[in-house]
Amino acid sequence: MGCKGSFGCVLSVAAKVLCILVLITQSALLDYVIIRLDTTASDAGRYIWIALDSIVVIFWIIALVLSYRFFHFPSQEKVPTEGYSGKQIIKLALKELPFAYVSWLLYAVILVAKINRMFVAFAEDLTSTNESLQTNTSLKIILSLAGVIFALLAYAHHNEAHNSKYKLLIEKLGTAASIDLLDVVMLLDILFIEDNRVEITFTLDRTIRVFSSICILLPVFPLIALRVISSSGSAKTDKVFPIVMVLNTALYLFLVNIPLLSIRMFLWFHHDVDITTWLTKNVMAICKGVLDIYRELVTWRREVAKEEHGTDDAVQMEPVPV
Repeated sequence: MGCKGSFGCVLSVAAKVLCILVLITQSALLDYVIIRLDTTASDAGRYIWIALDSIVVIFWIIALVLSYRFFHFPSQEKVPTEGYSGKQIIKLALKELPFAYVSWLLYAVILVAKINRMFVAFAEDLTSTNESLQTNTSLKIILSLAGVIFALLAYAHHNEAHNSKYKLLIEKLGTAASIDLLDVVMLLDILFIEDNRVEITFTLDRTIRVFSSICILLPVFPLIALRVISSSGSAKTDKVFPIVMVLNTALYLFLVNIPLLSIRMFLWFHHDVDITTWLTKNVMAICKGVLDIYRELVTWRREVAKEEHGTDDAVQMEPVPV
């Protein structure tokens, strides 16, 4: 099944191209800032980021091309009865490249390393009055492009897959995870100590950076779940999908929204920091997450009942709130 000039095909190609362009833009701007301002690092230590980013960009281009071939021209291979040889294992590993979780993991690890390096070396001293791209405002805008990149990555993979569960999950994930990435950037704002004039303890500084790093890396889990769903049969997918959604929602509840809400409440009560808008977002996300978990558990019970009794009416289910 190939792409034959349809409007959806054009949008898919445009999403891939734009995704790579935004990725290159963010990487180049961050590298420029690090090279100019990280005066404590050696030349090799500053310019190594360019090499790492080049690897990421090349990897993403290859993965996006392979994703089209994988989803439109799938190959069916039988599992060998005598196990896999070393060559076959390498071949299987290479077949994982089309999936978004591999691309995001590589990108997220390097982005997390950059963020932590910048706040250790120079970012805390940036203000809104610095020159050009060397302001804290510019750095926040550059970092916020991570949300745009993830949304484009999700959309680029959305049109490739022909599994409806895959499409639904990656659509929900693309929106929610992008907003959470923006949430993290706003939380990092408090670490610009020179501009905010807020005294941050060592423990609070590390706590903010740890949970920010977790939020950037976290989309890897649901993307791995997507990889499983994309290769599962319909009956198996119907039973696994609700559990995947519950785990995904629970992870974002306990590793993103609840910790970030707690940090903001602490900043509000102890440092009188204005965090109204994003605090409200965390509260809304927690309430929505609890309702989503309930609804998905009801769906899972329904699928289990269907499998055990062969009918949807075998077990009386509670009504699901809308």
